[in-house]
Amino acid sequence: MLRVTVTRTGRIAELRVEGSLTRPASGELWKECRRQTAACRRLRLDLSGVTRVDEASVERLKRMVCNGAEIVRASLLLAALLDADP
Repeated sequence: MLRVTVTRTGRIAELRVEGSLTRPASGELWKECRRQTAACRRLRLDLSGVTRVDEASVERLKRMVCNGAEIVRASLLLAALLDADP
């Protein structure tokens, strides 16, 4: 199960992600990210509540970072996966 909480401050949308970030469960997160970027908001993804992540989600997060999203409060393991080359 995945829960996404959105907090907007000016032109920044912080999305707090909690639970299992896997392809089957992550559809709503990606839709919310698209809604926020379509509204010209910068994304800040708080990944402190992520308990599990799959390879597809790591790759998608990497693409989001390349497009300007900021990752905050990721676990050491998730941060290492995001820094790893493909």
